[in-house]
Amino acid sequence: MKSKLFGIVIVVGAVGAGCKTTALVGATGSGGSGTTTVATGTTQAATGNTSATGGKSCDSIGTCQVAGNASPTGDCDACALNPVAGYTDSGSCASAFVAAYGKDGKCTGGGLMAACAELVCQQNCDPTGMFNTPAALNCLCANDGTKCLPIAMQTNTMTCLGALVADPAAEMAVSVVDTCIVKTVCPVSCSGG
Repeated sequence: MKSKLFGIVIVVGAVGAGCKTTALVGATGSGGSGTTTVATGTTQAATGNTSATGGKSCDSIGTCQVAGNASPTGDCDACALNPVAGYTDSGSCASAFVAAYGKDGKCTGGGLMAACAELVCQQNCDPTGMFNTPAALNCLCANDGTKCLPIAMQTNTMTCLGALVADPAAEMAVSVVDTCIVKTVCPVSCSGG
């Protein structure tokens, strides 16, 4: 599966090389109103380049994640987390992200401390968020040398995912974000490879 997210950014049991973490665009930093706009309405699974209502789906972007991307139209993952004009399902996963990580991935304005700690752990393991070295992957999770083992096998609490699994509520919240991004909004962009 292309999406190797867990903390965000995030497929339970399929995390591995190619990971990156994600935050809501514009949610970090100081100043501003302190609020995050969250799209409301129904979530629609993407099936192609256009939706039944005529707008594009986030999945039409065709790329799951791009390291360092700060644009909601730069990859499907960012689109799923941030409302953007012209994409009918953009921002669909924002409320799940805020419930797991707060507005900024640091448990500001909500979130679960164990989920936020997992993101900090990921950033400490590999600031690039790509987890393409053995050391970075070993820091992230119990793995087979190329990708993380299924979540049920993450028992080493010295790894990021192992520590997350020790808190079932945080693990579930992260799973909800992952499922929203990978299976609901970005099933084509984040499939394969």
